[in-house]
Amino acid sequence: MIDRLARNLGDYYGIKVALAKYGVKIISVTEPIDDDPGGRFLEAILAAAAQFDNEIRAIRSLTGMRMRVER
Repeated sequence: MIDRLARNLGDYYGIKVALAKYGVKIISVTEPIDDDPGGRFLEAILAAAAQFDNEIRAIRSLTGMRMRVER
């Protein structure tokens, strides 16, 4: 799954580029992504969704900690 590789768009594409230099291609068995415009769009959406989820979790965590301190 793309979200297990990185939870940040910049990191994801950085890892992908670094691996490509060695001839390694990222293939997800559960998320078959074609190497065409539609596939690259889907890949970007999945990577962005992972970042979005990570950022939402961070906000919820900080909010919870602040509420705890205020109590």
